[in-house]
Amino acid sequence: MIQVVPGPKQVAQVGAHLVAEYLASRARQEAAQVSLVLAGGLTPARLYALLAGQAGSSVPWAQVNVFWGDERCVPPDDHLSNYHMALTSGLLARCFAGIYRFATELSPEEAARVYEEKLRELHQARTIDVDVYPRFDVILLGLGDDGHIASLFPGTCEVRETVRWVTATEERGGIRRVTLTMPVLASARRLIFLVSGESKAEALRSTLSVIQGTAAPRTPARLLLDMVAVKELAGWGPPEVTWLVDEQAATLLPSG
Repeated sequence: MIQVVPGPKQVAQVGAHLVAEYLASRARQEAAQVSLVLAGGLTPARLYALLAGQAGSSVPWAQVNVFWGDERCVPPDDHLSNYHMALTSGLLARCFAGIYRFATELSPEEAARVYEEKLRELHQARTIDVDVYPRFDVILLGLGDDGHIASLFPGTCEVRETVRWVTATEERGGIRRVTLTMPVLASARRLIFLVSGESKAEALRSTLSVIQGTAAPRTPARLLLDMVAVKELAGWGPPEVTWLVDEQAATLLPSG
């Protein structure tokens, strides 16, 4: 589903409503703990502030475990930290079942290993099928100008990783990162993309358009959608995918 709204404020508002509604519904269905994976970025930050307030009042937060899809390898109090962004939004003041941040005080490789071990431990506590990827209830994702998602960037080996659940990346812009891998993202119950701004228009167009007869490499976001499509064809319970985009980001999408 693609929903176009006027601006980033509305992307955050609609996103907060969807997240709250879905988490509350899953918690009622499961009568157990559910999971939310956070993203970085200005629009997600607005969404978290809304969930910290009235928009999140219907969510049984004591049943929700919160995770991150990726993180920069900076101290947790650094302004570039996705954890710090969520903390300052007020969302983490909610009474969660568990808050699982990346241990970025460790080396990138060690932070990825520790996070994966924790995910495997939590996953094995919920299912005997330990070879299946964890199935998060909601994963929030942004879209980079280059089509990257989480910290999976075009042309990097991390995009093709299928064994690890979490991996460290090479340096980018002077900073290394840790990120969930593509199969983990594709195993979610629901993916919600939050996309705003004219700078994202081309990346959004190339991600959502299937261009025939071209040898151009597909963006990481497109590769994720392809993986979801394969899961659907195979009957493997693919995630429900929702795109919340503002009018500026949607300028290159076909009308109607």
